[in-house]
Amino acid sequence: MRTIIVNNQNIGKYAHYWRAHFKLRHQIFVERLGWDLNSYGGMEFDEFDTPATEYVLCINNADEVVGVSRLLPTSCTYMIEKSFSQEYDGPLPKSDRVWEATRFGVCRSLNSTERSEAIDAITSRIYQFGQRQGLSEFLLLMPLFIYARILIPRGYDLQVLGKPWRCGNMTIAVARVRVEPAENTIRLTA
Repeated sequence: MRTIIVNNQNIGKYAHYWRAHFKLRHQIFVERLGWDLNSYGGMEFDEFDTPATEYVLCINNADEVVGVSRLLPTSCTYMIEKSFSQEYDGPLPKSDRVWEATRFGVCRSLNSTERSEAIDAITSRIYQFGQRQGLSEFLLLMPLFIYARILIPRGYDLQVLGKPWRCGNMTIAVARVRVEPAENTIRLTA
């Protein structure tokens, strides 16, 4: 498996992956999790899919998008700020050094080994993106089980902010992951 980052500068080159990622988001968040989200033609998207957005996509050996995450700088209007500010504990950041990471998911058809490989690839790529951009942290909006079973065991410096709440059949919460400069980072392991 490999990861790519799709953004407004390379979308022409990766347009077929970009469209496929919206279909995978629909499968994960609308069909599987039952969230009431915007969708059209079997694709899930919203107002936060903007030219400022960066998409981390995991591509399998069959050249299919099997994992996704969306990154957005908090200097723009972002989902936690607009839709979940009441769930956040403390002042909301507005900074080019703090980005929001949402819509994290992997394809249900992956076996456990492939799922773990896809998750590691996406989370590592997000963290490396943060280091290259000089970010201080990511704000996350994800189900609690992702924090407990995936991110914390892999060594990420994570802090849940505010109180978790129910969304469909999941309990979700806002969290912060601190990004260490590359020269200070030890290798994060699964």
